[in-house]
Amino acid sequence: MMKVINKPDDLRLFCNQTKQPMKYQNKKVAGVWIDHDHAYIIRSSDYKSNGLFEIQEKIKADHHPEHSGSEHTFHQKQAQEQHKFFSALTSHLNQADALYIFGPGKAQEQLRNYLIEDKQYKNKEIVTGTAQHQTPNQLIAQVREHFYHN
Repeated sequence: MMKVINKPDDLRLFCNQTKQPMKYQNKKVAGVWIDHDHAYIIRSSDYKSNGLFEIQEKIKADHHPEHSGSEHTFHQKQAQEQHKFFSALTSHLNQADALYIFGPGKAQEQLRNYLIEDKQYKNKEIVTGTAQHQTPNQLIAQVREHFYHN
């Protein structure tokens, strides 16, 4: 028998009844959709893995398009901007025990590599995946799918 969801309270109840794998029970989990321009942090408001995920933050990368000077200087500036972007992200993720980082291109791998070099992320589970640009609801659904069906 299919349950009909008529109002938001029913949706919350339905999400809470979803069985989470033992792997993530009692863990603080978060998802990050990222490309080189911005990132969305998706988690519950208290990091609890109860199925009530929402977009908590949108963080934009600082890009300075001017390209004056040598190629080396340009790449050095890009690396500094990326470091600043990733550093801003980590301040919003440090309470999570498990992270799911996804997005197009290679930004998710670059963020994962940045995090594993940080001592505070050494014992945290960090999983990457791919995804193109999606609606906010699709981003939330992908994070929920990762933590509830893997």
